[in-house]
Amino acid sequence: MPSDHGRINPYPGMPGRAVKRLRLLDSLIKARGSADRSQADEVLVEANRWLTRYPFDVRVMEARDRLRTVHPVDPEDTDDGNGM
Repeated sequence: MPSDHGRINPYPGMPGRAVKRLRLLDSLIKARGSADRSQADEVLVEANRWLTRYPFDVRVMEARDRLRTVHPVDPEDTDDGNGM
C-alpha cells in the first residue's frame, strides 16, 4: 500500500488518520478478493503497523484476520503476525 504523502484529503471535514484508516480497510477488502499474494502481504504489513499504533481498532483487526484466512501466513515465518 503506497504512502499517503502528498495526497490531498478528499474529505475536508475528516481527520487524516480517519482517511488513512478508511484507505487501509478498503485495501484489506480489495486484497481479500485478489489472488495476488504480494498485494496481500503488503496490506497485511500495513495493517500490522496500524495495529501497533492503534491496538484496539477492532475493525482493522477483523479485516486483517479475514484476509489471513484467504492468504495464510507462511508457517516458516516466526513472526506471530502482531508485529512483535
